Amino acid sequence: MGNESTGGYENDWYTFTVPDNAENSKIRLDITNASRCRFEIYTNLVTNYYVMYRIASGTNGEIALPAGTYFLRVISAETVNQFIAGGTAAYKLSEGPVSEVNRIEITKYSGYEAAANVNYNNGSHYRISQHATNPDFVTITGWTFLKDSIGNNYAAANVGVTVRVTNNQWIAAGHPEYAVTSGTAVSGSNGFFTATVYLYPAVGGYTYESTRTTHYYDLMSVEAWVTYDEDINTKDTFYFLKECISY
Repeated sequence: MGNESTGGYENDWYTFTVPDNAENSKIRLDITNASRCRFEIYTNLVTNYYVMYRIASGTNGEIALPAGTYFLRVISAETVNQFIAGGTAAYKLSEGPVSEVNRIEITKYSGYEAAANVNYNNGSHYRISQHATNPDFVTITGWTFLKDSIGNNYAAANVGVTVRVTNNQWIAAGHPEYAVTSGTAVSGSNGFFTATVYLYPAVGGYTYESTRTTHYYDLMSVEAWVTYDEDINTKDTFYFLKECISY
């Protein structure tokens, strides 16, 4: 859904239906241009005419709603004094059901010279290498799902996820401003999500000696959680290789 908000008196109205479906526990709403537009959700209290009751407002978030039809109003977030003739605020509104979820896992890391099952001094983990000239990113793939009481797993679709990567070697070096980066994602219909996170250059705070090489690397801590329920989370680790010197 998309349109333009043209000032303090502008209103765009939409309707959406929450199905009577146990697989979907919430509705997520996101609006672009949040600095200039916001939404409000209403329910109609009567059946033969309109008595509207506002139940929520904002620019993004998830809300649990009983099955039924709801009314969505998009309005300008600006005051009348801020209105500029011709300066319309285009927006895009996305709405969709969120599957019930109680588990999240990280399944894969991708990046420059990515390798699985690298066994340094800190155990077996994925490894990403630092690029000599280009900025470094790590792409983290994971899965959101519902585990039922007898151990069956069901993919959780349309779930917002936040991923945070921490390099404690930068903290130890006295530069915490380089230690933490993050990214967000939304799971697909199969429950899988992909978040790409920027990495500051590696410090090389750890070393691993092999027969003819020395590896200088950092141990990266990863946390991933359901954005609107941080109690559903997971933690993991990967190696960030600064350099490998042969002799």
